[in-house]
Amino acid sequence: MKTSADTSSVAPNLAPLDVLGRVSAGLAHDLRTPLTIVRNAVYLLRRSNSDDPKIVELLDMIDAETDAMNLILTGLNEITHSRNPEPEAIDVARVLPEVAARVDVNNLMEWKFDFDPPSIVWCDLPQFTLMMNKVFRNAVAAMKGQGQVAVRVRHDKDNDIIEVRDRGPGVAE
Repeated sequence: MKTSADTSSVAPNLAPLDVLGRVSAGLAHDLRTPLTIVRNAVYLLRRSNSDDPKIVELLDMIDAETDAMNLILTGLNEITHSRNPEPEAIDVARVLPEVAARVDVNNLMEWKFDFDPPSIVWCDLPQFTLMMNKVFRNAVAAMKGQGQVAVRVRHDKDNDIIEVRDRGPGVAE
């Protein structure tokens, strides 16, 4: 009897990372289908209940979480398929507040941004967005959804530095 964990007969000549890549691609496809259905349902609900602020707030939360799930699936797919980064000049003064807004859809946090001019960094936008989404979510979780997150972007010689500070308990030594 074959189990889902038994990959030896399914792909006997594939390396473990190749098997993981195939499994993750199938998983990403299988999960994106229900995400699309959820997004379509949110769209229809927005059209029929757009006047109720509580419903709008809840739909915004659903949108933010489906975006986050999609980013996770994209990141998993990129990691397992060794996608080469495609660096481009991005304006972090535009991107970082957008990521924070998707993470903190209910505006419970106080976000402080400090950008050293110019606020342009050279990076792969999807990877950068995924990384900052994770960092911002960790900050929100550490402070239980209440408090201030300070984000500072600066340049030091040839490096772009992004500092994210929250007032959570920190990481145990």
